[in-house]
Amino acid sequence: MSDPPIFASTAAVARHFRTLPELLAALAALDVDGIELGFAPPLAGLDLPAGLARYPARFLVHNYFPAPEKPFVLNLASQDAATLRRSRDFAAAGLRLCAALGAPFYSVHCGFLAEFDPGSLGRKLTYADVCDYERGYATFVASLRELLGVARAAGLRLLVEPNVVAPFNLIDGRNPLLMLAEPREFTRMLAEVADDRLGVLLDLGHLNVTATTLGFNREEFIATVAPAIGGFHLHDNDGTADQHRPVAQGSWTLDVLRQPRFAGRPVVVEAKFDSAAALAEHCNRLKSLLNH
Repeated sequence: MSDPPIFASTAAVARHFRTLPELLAALAALDVDGIELGFAPPLAGLDLPAGLARYPARFLVHNYFPAPEKPFVLNLASQDAATLRRSRDFAAAGLRLCAALGAPFYSVHCGFLAEFDPGSLGRKLTYADVCDYERGYATFVASLRELLGVARAAGLRLLVEPNVVAPFNLIDGRNPLLMLAEPREFTRMLAEVADDRLGVLLDLGHLNVTATTLGFNREEFIATVAPAIGGFHLHDNDGTADQHRPVAQGSWTLDVLRQPRFAGRPVVVEAKFDSAAALAEHCNRLKSLLNH
C-alpha cells in the first residue's frame, strides 16, 4: 500500500503570518514539501503562479484562493446572478491555477441554499434569500457541468467538499441552508453528473459534525462516496462543532485513512496550530501514524 501524500493547509497557521510569502518561507524552512493553498494571509505582491516556483513544494489549491480584495461568498448554487457568475469564474480560475502548478485537482465547497454574510462563515450563519432545495440543486449541478468542461480542457479533476452542518445552523431542527451534506444527496449528484472528473474531497472533521447533527452514520457516508474520493481534509472534533483539532493516535479518522481503498489519496492537514513548526511536526508524525 502506497503512503498517502501529506499536505499542510495554509489555513492551519494563516492567522500567525502577515503575508503568504512569509508563511510559505516558514514551511519551506521546515522541509514541508506539500502545501494546500486555501485560506491564507495576503499575497503581498506574490505573483501567481510564477512566484510559487521559488518554494520547493507540491501545491494544491482549495476553494477561496486567492482571496479577492472585495470579499464575497463563493456559492456555486447562488440565485443571485452576479454572485453566481463571479463564483463560477473564480472556480474556473482556480482550475487554471491548478493546471499551471501541476496539481491533479481543484477542490471547492458545495453550494448553499441562501446568500450568506461572508463574515458569518464558520459560525452561526447570517443569511438572506433562502431558495428551495431543487432550485439550488439544479443551479449547483449546472455550475458543476460548466466547471467540468474547464477541468477536462485542463486535464484535471474537480473535487467537491460536502457542507458541514453544525447544530446552531439548524432552523426548527431542520437543515434548509446547507445542501449536499447527507449520503442520499451524493448518491443523486454522482449519478446525475456522470463524469469521472467529478470527485469528492472528504473533510473528516466536517463529516463527524454533520453526522452527529443530522443523525446518520459516518461509515454509511464514506461507503456512499468512496469510489469518488480524490482526497481528504484531516482534523478532528467532539462532534458538536467544527473545532479543527489535530488528530491523535486512536482517532477514528486514522482508521479511515488506513483503508487500502484510499491508498495514495492526498491527505491535507487542516487542523489549527500555534506555529508552522507545530504544523510541520504534526505532518511528520501523521506519516508514522498512518503507517502504524
